[in-house]
Amino acid sequence: MKGSILNIIVCGTGGRGVQHLSKLIRLLALRKGFGCEGASFKGGAQRMGTVYSELRIFDTDKFELISSHIPMGEVHVIIGLEPWEALRFSGRCSQDAKVIVNTDIESLFIERFMDETLSNPIEMLASIFKNPILKNYNDIALDTTDARRSVNVLILEDAITEGALPFTLEELKKVY
Repeated sequence: MKGSILNIIVCGTGGRGVQHLSKLIRLLALRKGFGCEGASFKGGAQRMGTVYSELRIFDTDKFELISSHIPMGEVHVIIGLEPWEALRFSGRCSQDAKVIVNTDIESLFIERFMDETLSNPIEMLASIFKNPILKNYNDIALDTTDARRSVNVLILEDAITEGALPFTLEELKKVY
């Protein structure tokens, strides 16, 4: 973990599984003996509304209680279930933040009636972060498991494999 606190933002839009993924991360942290504070924000938790969670995993030997709010510039990991939402939180990241993003783009409401699309959020994320993991987890899930709900597990597996989260794949298998 980064120092003694690991700050994570899980973000997406309504219906993408932000709450489910955040719950899995909290469960993994608690089972491993870490403390975990967090807050979820549902700013329109309907289809396409912004949904995100701020999670702070910490070593309980060093901290008893910390605020669930992550200070500006101190996000260590972004797990984005939608690229526009990941881009929204890019300004809150530390310089060496790890970024794992599902590249399946949700059409913005205003884009539905436009002939051309807005800038590409995936290209923007690639230019901001060093070595971001940008994959279409929806396509991977459909190709490998035939279940869209496994997108959360696939993106979590990559976050663990890349060392962004302090868990193992075996620990993930025990909770999912």
